[in-house]
Amino acid sequence: MANQKKAGIILSYLTIAVNMLVQFAYTPIMLRLLGQSEYGVYTLSNSIISYLTLFDMGFAGSYLRFFSACKVKNDDEGIKKLNGTFVTLFSIMSLIALLCGIVLSFQLENFFRRTLSPEELDKSKSIMIILSFSLAFNLLTNVFSSVITAYEKFFRLRLIKLLSTIFSPLISIPLMLMGYGSISLAIASLVTTVWCFIDYRRYCIKSLGIDFNFRFGSKDLVLELGRFSFFIFLNEIISQINWSIDKVLLGFYYGTTVTAVYGVGAQIDSVYRTLSSSISSVFVPQINRIVAEGSNNKELTRLFCQIGRLQWIVLAPILLGFIGFGRFFVSIWAGNGYDISFYVALLLIVPVSVPLIQNIGIEIQRAKNKHQFRSIIYSIMAIVNICLSIPLCKLYGAVGCAMGTSISLILGNGIIMNWFYQKKLDLCVSFFWKEILYLSKGMIPAVLLIIALLILPIEWTIIKFICYALLFISVYVFFMWIWGFNKEEKLLVLRYLKKDR
Repeated sequence: MANQKKAGIILSYLTIAVNMLVQFAYTPIMLRLLGQSEYGVYTLSNSIISYLTLFDMGFAGSYLRFFSACKVKNDDEGIKKLNGTFVTLFSIMSLIALLCGIVLSFQLENFFRRTLSPEELDKSKSIMIILSFSLAFNLLTNVFSSVITAYEKFFRLRLIKLLSTIFSPLISIPLMLMGYGSISLAIASLVTTVWCFIDYRRYCIKSLGIDFNFRFGSKDLVLELGRFSFFIFLNEIISQINWSIDKVLLGFYYGTTVTAVYGVGAQIDSVYRTLSSSISSVFVPQINRIVAEGSNNKELTRLFCQIGRLQWIVLAPILLGFIGFGRFFVSIWAGNGYDISFYVALLLIVPVSVPLIQNIGIEIQRAKNKHQFRSIIYSIMAIVNICLSIPLCKLYGAVGCAMGTSISLILGNGIIMNWFYQKKLDLCVSFFWKEILYLSKGMIPAVLLIIALLILPIEWTIIKFICYALLFISVYVFFMWIWGFNKEEKLLVLRYLKKDR
């Protein structure tokens, strides 16, 4: 299991590295082949369909907790019953989601006829139908990916994720060159999703030998799943509102061009957010096991701090680097007309950094069945976000929407959730932040370098960008090793380096 965990983390970051390289090379090609209007159509369509991921109903997030409970009791029949229940539920929900997506696509004109042209509406309808099929398969895939995670086969999960990252642009670029426009992105999404579903299903049945009992009969399991999953479901509703409402508002008030500008900033934010989940996701089974065997808060606090430090080590240079180099990066990466995307991305990634380095706390909440409070707070955050974003959207466009989301993140995740972790989950949050501050002293020279780059009147070129970026990385790594890393983190790095040799 330990080797799977290490392999999972390594492959996660290899996937992220490949994803960033692919996005760096693919996005400029895609944006130039599509243009702002076409990319805006896809961004808007995808944002609307993303709401249908709510048909997950929070069940995928509850599988590990119920699996761990059965595993501790060596209840093999209970696991079969759990598997059968999940496959049945998700099959029903994927069919409903598909039908809702198709119906919604035909209602699009009623909402966006004022800001979208007839051609854009027709294309958006086609994209939404294709994405509805992709979503249906993705919901079914969640069952089997949850099973693989429960068995801690992280290597397989990350490998397929890596391959799908590579294959997606290889499918979409030829289609764009053939003139299919933004529909190409939807087709690529459908193909990769179906492939992931087939592979995960085959791996679970053939390699893991999992079995299903579809005669689950007893309503107790379904009712217990429903009670536990309700607040996860509520949280997913709020997450969808927080991360998709801005694009829908911009599409409604401004049309596809401004939506595309926001979409580029949101894409940078999306890549940034995946960096932290790659570490925390491999510890989810361990956390559920600790809680199932009898909650040990000291052990959970240790994991909370240890994983938080590792996540901050990874996220901090990306955040600092984007502050220093982001404006020039966006200009050469996205091209003309996307300058505002830098400010959108900055407003999103700065406040989201706090919940990202604490996202293992989400899994601790679920394992302890204390995730209800977070859902309530996120509901309030969503209301605040909408109330702020609508007037700010009208005044400042894409930047205004990002400002509304940013303020709600600071209030909810930065302040209220830290109080909850301390008072209700019995995690030592003060110790967590002391550890983060101790770690951050190694970042001081890198921060000073970024400040100098912002103050100095530099005429940026690609050569200067590369040279200063390499200098920044060197300064960050050197001083973090001397002043930031603790003994455990240094041993971890040395162990991996020796392994590579």
